[in-house]
Amino acid sequence: MKKKFLAVLLVLCAVVLFALPAYAASDTSVGYTVNVTLSADSYFCGTEGHTGEVTSISIKNVDSSEWDTSETRPLTVLFEVSFKCNTCGVSGTKIANNALSLTFRDADSCHAPFNASVTARKLLTGRDDSITFTLTRDKIGYAEKIDKKDATCTESGISQTCWECQGCKQIFSDENCTNKLANDISGVTIPASGHSLTHYEAQDANCQHDGWVEHWRCGKCNGYFLDATGLNPTGSSSVMRYDRNKHVGDTVYVPYNLEGKRNHKVYPSCHPDIFTTEPHVLGDSSKGEDPDYCALCGQIVAAKVLHSVDPYEKRFFAHDDAIADFNSSETSEEIHFLRSFDRTVSINKAGTVRLAEGKYITYMNVGDYDVTIWNDGKITNLNAYSSTTLRGSKTGTYGKITNRTEGGTVGDLLFRVNSNSAYYVTEDLQWISRAAASGSSISEVRVLYSPFTYIEITGDGVKAATDEADKYKLTALRGETVILDVATYSIQPAMNFPGSDSSITWDYGGIPDDHVRVDRNVDWKDLRLTITDLPSGTYTLTFTRTAVNKFSVSATLVLTVEETLTAHTVTFDPNGGTLSEGEMSSKSVFPGDAYGALPTPMRDSHRFSGWYTAPVGGTKVDETTVVTELEDHTLYAHWTEHEYTVTVVKIGMPEWGSVTPMSTKAKAGETVTLTATPTTGNQFLEWVFLNKPEGGGWVNPVLTFTMPAEDLTIQAKFTVKNYSIGYTTVGVAGGSAWYVRWGDRVFDYLPKNPTYQDWVFTGWKCGDVTVTEDMTYGDLAGSDTVSGIHIDAQWHQHKFNMWMNNTPGTLKSPADCTHNALHYWMCSCDLIEYNDDHLYEEPGTALGHLWSWTSNGNGTHTRTCQRENCNTTETDTCSGGTATCTAKAKCSTCNAEYGEKLPHDFTAETAEEQYLKSSSNCTEKAVYYKSCTVCGLSSKGTTDEATFTSGDILGHDYGAWTSNDTGTHTRVCSRDASHTETDNCTGGTADCKNRAICETCGGEYGDLASHNFTAEIAEADYLKSDATCTAKAVYYKSCTVCGLSSKGTTDEATFTSGNILGHDWGAWTSNGNDTHTRVCSRDASHTETDNCSGGTASCTKKAVCEDCGGEYGEMNAHDFTAETAAEQYLKYAATCTEKAVYYKSCAVCGLSSEGTADGATFFSGNVLDHDWGAWTQNSDEKTHTRICKRDTSHTETENCHGGTATCTQRATCTVCGAEYGDALGHDFTTSWTHDDNEHWKQCSRCDAKDDVSPHTWDSGTITTAPTCTKAGERTYTCTECGATKTEPIDATGHSWKSDWTSDATHHWHECANESCDVTDNAEKNGYAEHSGGKATCTQNAICEICGDSYGSLDPNNHTDLKHIDAKAATAAEEGNIAYWYCDGCKKYFSDKDGTKEIAKADTVTAKLPPKITAGDGAAVTQGEKKELTFTSDASFADFVRVELDGTALEEKNYTKREGSTIITLNRDFVATLSVGEHTLAIVSQHGTATAKFTVKAKPTETATPQPTVTPQPTPTVQPASPILRTGDTPTSHCGLRC
Repeated sequence: MKKKFLAVLLVLCAVVLFALPAYAASDTSVGYTVNVTLSADSYFCGTEGHTGEVTSISIKNVDSSEWDTSETRPLTVLFEVSFKCNTCGVSGTKIANNALSLTFRDADSCHAPFNASVTARKLLTGRDDSITFTLTRDKIGYAEKIDKKDATCTESGISQTCWECQGCKQIFSDENCTNKLANDISGVTIPASGHSLTHYEAQDANCQHDGWVEHWRCGKCNGYFLDATGLNPTGSSSVMRYDRNKHVGDTVYVPYNLEGKRNHKVYPSCHPDIFTTEPHVLGDSSKGEDPDYCALCGQIVAAKVLHSVDPYEKRFFAHDDAIADFNSSETSEEIHFLRSFDRTVSINKAGTVRLAEGKYITYMNVGDYDVTIWNDGKITNLNAYSSTTLRGSKTGTYGKITNRTEGGTVGDLLFRVNSNSAYYVTEDLQWISRAAASGSSISEVRVLYSPFTYIEITGDGVKAATDEADKYKLTALRGETVILDVATYSIQPAMNFPGSDSSITWDYGGIPDDHVRVDRNVDWKDLRLTITDLPSGTYTLTFTRTAVNKFSVSATLVLTVEETLTAHTVTFDPNGGTLSEGEMSSKSVFPGDAYGALPTPMRDSHRFSGWYTAPVGGTKVDETTVVTELEDHTLYAHWTEHEYTVTVVKIGMPEWGSVTPMSTKAKAGETVTLTATPTTGNQFLEWVFLNKPEGGGWVNPVLTFTMPAEDLTIQAKFTVKNYSIGYTTVGVAGGSAWYVRWGDRVFDYLPKNPTYQDWVFTGWKCGDVTVTEDMTYGDLAGSDTVSGIHIDAQWHQHKFNMWMNNTPGTLKSPADCTHNALHYWMCSCDLIEYNDDHLYEEPGTALGHLWSWTSNGNGTHTRTCQRENCNTTETDTCSGGTATCTAKAKCSTCNAEYGEKLPHDFTAETAEEQYLKSSSNCTEKAVYYKSCTVCGLSSKGTTDEATFTSGDILGHDYGAWTSNDTGTHTRVCSRDASHTETDNCTGGTADCKNRAICETCGGEYGDLASHNFTAEIAEADYLKSDATCTAKAVYYKSCTVCGLSSKGTTDEATFTSGNILGHDWGAWTSNGNDTHTRVCSRDASHTETDNCSGGTASCTKKAVCEDCGGEYGEMNAHDFTAETAAEQYLKYAATCTEKAVYYKSCAVCGLSSEGTADGATFFSGNVLDHDWGAWTQNSDEKTHTRICKRDTSHTETENCHGGTATCTQRATCTVCGAEYGDALGHDFTTSWTHDDNEHWKQCSRCDAKDDVSPHTWDSGTITTAPTCTKAGERTYTCTECGATKTEPIDATGHSWKSDWTSDATHHWHECANESCDVTDNAEKNGYAEHSGGKATCTQNAICEICGDSYGSLDPNNHTDLKHIDAKAATAAEEGNIAYWYCDGCKKYFSDKDGTKEIAKADTVTAKLPPKITAGDGAAVTQGEKKELTFTSDASFADFVRVELDGTALEEKNYTKREGSTIITLNRDFVATLSVGEHTLAIVSQHGTATAKFTVKAKPTETATPQPTVTPQPTPTVQPASPILRTGDTPTSHCGLRC
């Protein structure tokens, strides 16, 4: 068989390359026309003599990959050739062996769009055919956009947005590369500006401000650097330090809650809202702290508990903890409440409870324990038992007292200690008697230590006096006169109460009568005692105030008389201060006396702290301090260096900034630093000293100054920053806003919805940031150092360069089996361009064939494409599917049967009736035949008849149980009667009436049960005996089953029921023998006798029985328990060692116990004490003795004591006045004492010195370095004793730098010395205001001295003002008036001086109305297929639509093209127009141009004479043009559509 072979040889015969530029107004592209001739001179289809032809040539691929990299800019075009054999009909396609390569060298082609029209001719089998195609390359690939960019400190910028041609590297202002700006990128490059660095010293961070390491920061780019040259950059995170937990304030401790629980709040004073809680810390008494208070926050403890073992006192800040400790501890004895408690206190053990004065407890519950309550405050509700003892003071009150003891009274509580005690009711000012306290509760009670009075003793002529409650101690000097006033007082002096009449008695304690004079009622006092010439010794005086109702109160005075002492001189050393003229420098004092008035020294910048016994340390002495020194001595002034207050007053809104600290204290000469920190968008102005003559002007936010010796008030002034916003709408048109604040909305300063021609406004942008309505200036500026921002309006112009699938109206033609879908292009704003010459082919959308398979009946099948206009077919072998025993396999493609059937598969086990071989029975399962797994055929009758078993063995199906009347029952299987089962009867219960019933078969079995006599029914049928006074009714029990009574049975079981009637007693009758009897009315034999009781016998009368009313018993013996210290009961008077003895008296009748069997007595009053003589030293010179004047056998000896031994003298006994013991000797210290010239070791007890020698100074150390303006200090130290002295070091003077430092208004020279202490710039060298230079509209003035910019812009001084000539508007293009434009500030002006600003829109003149320039008046014959063309001078970009006779034309009826605006009516459409004149309107955005044309009627067909032949001129030879076929679009020789 011959091998089929087809060869097509394409030979590139000629390539002609030339450029034809198109001069449309807005088209800058370069067009190319390429003519290519392709020919095939031989081909074969496999049979000699067959002939064929190339049916088509198409472009398969265009490769432009080397366009941007090669100077020749090659394009490679790959062709596909389709062929057909005309003899045998075989056809196919083949890629041409020769590719077409086109090269270009046009200078403009590198940055312009490429558009080439290629015509390929094919000369085959004598035919001359051609095809034309267009090669296009998008211009975006040739020029690269470069965005406008500001220069930075280190990077250059770009002056405006531009495009760089990637071929020639020229710079253009538009993406079409039509407006050249520069030859290369350097022409639009802005050089880098370099850094402007500010030095920041390291600063620690704390809660008030951030910190940082030492660094430099650029004021332009805000970059951070670690060196002064800006070569070592870093980030803010590496520089900044944050420590919000480092607080600058003092630690503050305050109680945390009202309950004063266990904790207090701890917070720094700078941040009270940041706190933690810590447990209270009890004060340390060894440090002089009160242990009852928290040493940190001052909270008093809630309560303290006293124990009998160490620790003897426990303190608690929570009441609950203290109460729990007291109640639970075996060693607790007392609980003291020092703070009020508004909840319940429960006392559950014996002990003492104390409530401090002024405190309260809302509820107190006391258990039945021996509890003593000392109430100096108020207990609102007290619930106690009779075992509780109440004590109190002048201030302690109870809101309500309740005795919880059953039958107990308030009197049991109030009179528990002393039957003569009295208690005061605050409401009606009455004393409480037992009768008034007989209830269980009472309200508003005050419990007093003394019943109703207290005694006050005041003395005159004594050197010391103290009082302890009702006991007084006084000390006097021998020979002096002592005057004592004694007065008694009620708790409330205006109170009247029963028995207030009283008398006062006293005991002088051994003072002879001739030494005492008594005056009554002197100066409202009860007594005045004048005691004269007392010998030395101790005297005890007792005063007693007694009321007629026997209430009394006593007071004791211990008077000590001492020997007369000699005066000593005390000298006042001001210790660095001075005593004012006239102030005493010394005075005389007596030991035992108070120092009295003391002088007040003065010292600059110091506060006087008081007089002390030593220059440093020692004991403080004031006017009331008692002199204890027995020799001349010196008191030293102590000083506290004064601190002065700095108060800052902030000027401005609170949110504008903060100052740290707002208040501080410093000593004179100390350095004070204040830091002002403005918030974002605000600035600090200056510091102003309100009470200093220099006032304000300090602008550095960090103010450092030396504290003077006075308080200062300083103003810190803040203000808001103002910013500017510039904006551009179109081109250079725009505007600006000034005085914008940091938080202002930017949108408030921008035009609302600006417009520009047909462009669409899409919003505003600041750089790359889209501006939203809620954005503030601060959101866009980012840093408050940015003084202004610029915002550009964003516009959209339609560009049809995108497509979107499934968007309605964009599909041109859908995809078919072999072709992709075609789409119209659309703009990003969703506007669609309906241009058939500009389409998008969507790759991969070809549908592919829609096959439908059909069986051929021979094991094959054929498929045919079902899509319209496609008849492609394919044939293949059937496959897939599975054959069975009943059916052949079915093709998985065409679904037809093919192949052979399979044999049966007898493996299925289906337990159904049709396969049953034998049924199941009581003991075996059913047997089944297996079946075919495919068709279900049974295996019965086959060779092996395969079977299987299934289901369950049926088991026996027994019938009902039947009784055998023998106590058994039997059942029979219904499947097989030979199967039976027998069992014993069970279940059921027999009683006294019936046998048991079997629960299984229902038959009776067994015997009857006995009666159950357990039922208890209290009815007459079962009554045995009625109820009586002492017994209940008795009944027989009955059977619970049949109700039979137990009467007559063996045990006759019974039970009792109902109530005992009880006795109905008559009245009690006395029997006259201390008993009484009563008789029951139900049964007179029932009587009851009892002892008489109740009533109270006394020593004068028998008791009366509370039941029968008869007297009984004996009269009581006298109750000799009353202790009344009255003369009538006196047995023995008091002696030196024993109190007076009195007979007790009857508490009822007052009879004395004198002469009774025991003669009961009691002690009362005071022991008289010894009347001692003076102390006399004994011969051992260690002890002294005194003898009692009342009884010389009474002596008292003790060791000598008191006095102070010195280094050289023995101590003098303060009692007997004799010397005793040894002198101490000198005690020289091991440390040195020094003055300015020498040092020595000082005796710790006296002024003696040892090892005295002059100082030996070292070479000295600089302790305060000198600064430019202040002297320093050098300190010298003694090498032996460590004493120091100082000498000044001269100030260094300034070293001014040559370069300038400046701020916004001034310049100056900084000092190069690191220690320079001048912080006010106004005091620095060369300080002056900026001067010289001239500001422009874009740049501030440059100072002629320091070279820095200053001041503000001059909006009227333009540096680049250009004149723009006027241009007339046309229909296609807007014009403009003559105007001036500043390239610096980007503003427009109507005058040459640039003072009259106008908007860009004011420079534009509108386009002219369009008109028809060609085509008006055309004519055509009706039905004639002829194109009609009309031209409007409007811009093609402004075209809207075409209207014919007032109706819009569909675009399919005309074509439009540029050349202003050219409209051509299609010839087919023209042929449909009616006869007559028509009006065509070309509607543009700026107006409508109209034209008239006429459709003439066809002429009538008549014989037309032959025209006369007129010679024609010889035609001009035209270039060869392609042969036109029907439907082709005519083209000119240039290849462009005409």
